[in-house]
Amino acid sequence: MLDYLKAKVTDFNVVLSWIEQELADLQSKRSNHTQLISRLQGKINECRGLCTSLQLITRIGHPMLIARALPIIHDINWWTIIITWYYLPALRREGDADIVVRGILLDAARRCGLTWMEDMAVRLDGAQATVSAITESPVFFGPPQHSVSLLGMAGLYHELGHNAFQRFLTIADNLAAVTFGYFSEFRRQAGPLTPEELTERNRTIDEALNYWKLERLNEVFCDVFATFVCGPAYYFLSVDMALTLAGDPFDVDPIDVHPPPAARVYVCQRALASNYLNEPFISLLHDIWNDYLQTLNRSSQFELTCASELLDRLVQCSVRSIETHLPEAERYEHPLPIETDLMQIPSDATLEILLNQGGQILLKKPEQYTDWEQKAVESLMFPDTK
Repeated sequence: MLDYLKAKVTDFNVVLSWIEQELADLQSKRSNHTQLISRLQGKINECRGLCTSLQLITRIGHPMLIARALPIIHDINWWTIIITWYYLPALRREGDADIVVRGILLDAARRCGLTWMEDMAVRLDGAQATVSAITESPVFFGPPQHSVSLLGMAGLYHELGHNAFQRFLTIADNLAAVTFGYFSEFRRQAGPLTPEELTERNRTIDEALNYWKLERLNEVFCDVFATFVCGPAYYFLSVDMALTLAGDPFDVDPIDVHPPPAARVYVCQRALASNYLNEPFISLLHDIWNDYLQTLNRSSQFELTCASELLDRLVQCSVRSIETHLPEAERYEHPLPIETDLMQIPSDATLEILLNQGGQILLKKPEQYTDWEQKAVESLMFPDTK
């Protein structure tokens, strides 16, 4: 074991030296990311300190100290992965489109109450995702068409939600308490049952409770957050994703970290501000979704695991968490444009306003959407031309 620890010290020193050089080069090339790079350099300094501790353990060689070496190795390895797999590639490849979307996202983050966010790196070369190991300076991923199209950009608010979830760990605790409380109540509601029936009932309840692990609670919170700050546009996206994805929207997949699409659509609908409930746009989305659901059957597993009452409680808890931890988050309650103003691009339009306007145009006047979207994207990408 001692020989292995000595080998890891040598290996880490090589990798950390290389990362330090990469960051030094980026410091001169990416002046718009000074704070982000400074934070990364701070993490590497911390890893240097851990490496020094590891080296000291190898010199002393005492068995009790050697047992403490693996946690140190895990910490150093974790940060080298975070920096070399995500941050360095994003900063290296940053192009004009990445920089523009970064500016749009930073503006959106401020309206969403993420006041701690100093900077971010954006990579428009993959599926939407975020890495918030450093919540002040996360990495956002998105498909390359985000530089020319609004479609799907509402999903970026879901990714901003992941940053908030990572920032405030009590959100996870509160949501976990909600699920535990719900299933505890449900367990007590059993009528007269044989011992065998009671055992089977408790087994299925335990299975449903265990389904709601941290990662799925994270996804529910982010759906609520995105609907809270982006409004009907994100509800539209949730319906679109559920209809576009292959498979049964009621399928409770134990492998997928995302809840069933039908549960996600329900959560988003329940998270909408009340002033949208009678909007024709929302009614149209309801009709589209309900027409599809009529062709399907809900499984008993879905009815137990994703019961409406449980989802309602998770939505309520998520909204309370947003209001508590992100008091500056602006709930999207902006009036949807009336028919005569639908094709006009407001001079002060935010991304949220354009996404909500675009969703209506796409469903009501699809033949006019392409020309409108081109103008809307230009107004976002080149605000000085408004």
